[in-house]
Amino acid sequence: APPAAAFAGLGEKGYRALVDDFERALIRAALERTGSNVAAAARLLRADRGNLYRRIQALGIEGGGPED
Repeated sequence: APPAAAFAGLGEKGYRALVDDFERALIRAALERTGSNVAAAARLLRADRGNLYRRIQALGIEGGGPED
């Protein structure tokens, strides 16, 4: 079952805002698990490192700089 936080704002926020919130939480969890290492987080998420870095920037997530 998905975590309850995934549905926070349901009925109050639009679809895109809800998806952004979920993606933000997912990326933050991956960064936390990897000590803020974007390359390691990308491997954990099975995502392209460059695309992950762009999503981190677009979502305003701190702790995922290019030197990580």
